Amino acid sequence: MAIFHTDCVIQRRARRKVYPKLSYSEARQAADLKTLYARSDLLCNNLFELIVNKLDHKLASLFPPKASNTRKLRRKTRVYDIPHVRSNRFKKSNQV
Repeated sequence: MAIFHTDCVIQRRARRKVYPKLSYSEARQAADLKTLYARSDLLCNNLFELIVNKLDHKLASLFPPKASNTRKLRRKTRVYDIPHVRSNRFKKSNQV
């Protein structure tokens, strides 16, 4: 999160130097840039896909084993099994 915050500060400071009279959204459109959130989301999705698709990736060992049952039961198949939890608080959370 600190890196994302630093990127925000740097981009806003650079925007003020290049487009001093424009607001952030106007300067972003003038420079044809995506929002920082959109770029961060794209980078995170790309990293996740890279880790999942490349078995010898350094971070691949952090993922749980892939699901053994890959039948399409409802809308889409699950790539990973849902962990067994014992607390109702975790079951009701959005972690899964």
